[in-house]
Amino acid sequence: MEYDLLPWQRERNIPTRAYCPLAQGGSSLQKRMMNNPDVNKMAESHQVKPMQIALAWSIRNGDVLAMPKAVQEQHIYDNAAAAAIELNEEEIKILDRAFPPPRKKMPLDII
Repeated sequence: MEYDLLPWQRERNIPTRAYCPLAQGGSSLQKRMMNNPDVNKMAESHQVKPMQIALAWSIRNGDVLAMPKAVQEQHIYDNAAAAAIELNEEEIKILDRAFPPPRKKMPLDII
C-alpha cells in the first residue's frame, strides 16, 4: 500500500488506518525492526522501547491512524506514549533508508 494506495490517499487528504502497523507478530520484518541498531539507539536516546520508535515513525505525518496490537495493559500505555515521541529529521531519514517503501506493487500480508 505504500507504493500506490498511501500516496493516492495522501493526495486526497484521506487518512489511512494501519491495522497492523508494527508488522505481523513474529514476522521477519518485525524482528528486523526490533534488532536494528539504529532503532535501538533511537529508543535508548528517547528512553523508550524500540516498538515505540517504530510506531512513532509510522504515525509521524498525522495521516496514518495506527491500531497496534495490545495483549498486555502495558502495551496500551506504550502505544499511547509513542504518539508523543518526536523524531527529528535525521532520525526519520535513517529509518526511511533502513526500511524503504516498496518500489513496486506488493501483496499485503494476510493476518
